[in-house]
Amino acid sequence: MPAWNSASCKSGLTTLLLILSVSSVLFHSVIAMNVERRNILPC
Repeated sequence: MPAWNSASCKSGLTTLLLILSVSSVLFHSVIAMNVERRNILPC
């Protein structure tokens, strides 16, 4: 297995994780805004 292959694989995984975390944060913030707008918060 060549060195560039593992390096590109690592960078690809890091990019994927970064995209996943950012999109999940955006997703949660959108849901939170919708919930606050409708006042369904139980607390």
